[in-house]
Amino acid sequence: MDKLRKNIGNFPQAPGVYFFRGTKKEILYIGKATNLRSRVQSYFRGTDTRGERIESMVSQAADVEFRQTDSVLEALILESNLIKKHQPKYNIMEKDDKSFAYFVVTKEEFPRIIILRKTDLDRAAGKRVGAFDAKLPSRIKDVVVGKVYGPYLSKYQMEIALKIIRRIFPFHSNKAKTEKGCLDFQLGRCPGPYAGAISNAI
Repeated sequence: MDKLRKNIGNFPQAPGVYFFRGTKKEILYIGKATNLRSRVQSYFRGTDTRGERIESMVSQAADVEFRQTDSVLEALILESNLIKKHQPKYNIMEKDDKSFAYFVVTKEEFPRIIILRKTDLDRAAGKRVGAFDAKLPSRIKDVVVGKVYGPYLSKYQMEIALKIIRRIFPFHSNKAKTEKGCLDFQLGRCPGPYAGAISNAI
């Protein structure tokens, strides 16, 4: 364990993805970080608060590896792809605790980009039929599912990713139609379809 801690001390203070491996080199857990060194060290300082499951994973770890990325967004995407590819034991257990989330591009005159949990996505897409779906929550009542990207484990990190993307490429996410446009339009973060700033013509 001391050797493991020493190895982690050489990790870069940069965004990326980390891998906990067991004694047979199997991947136990995959995670992402804005600061690889600080994040992985937290598992051994008692500052990680995710309970007995993570403590069990750390006790079985024989090695920790990393893959550095150029941005937090790249780390988020890489983590999702690697989890889907390797299906690590402790990521699957974490998945059982909460539903994965997805980026959804709606199928509307002016498509929106939103984030939905798996349960909401299924209901919005009409995959679950019956009395349970008779009264849909307001957050998905008017959602017409178009393209779907995911799954991703952290809804919080997805929201951060959208904020980063929005600075580079403003996009529409508000269903409300107002003459002056939504708040995001006024802040330069939305193209303003309902304010007449753009049309749906290609």
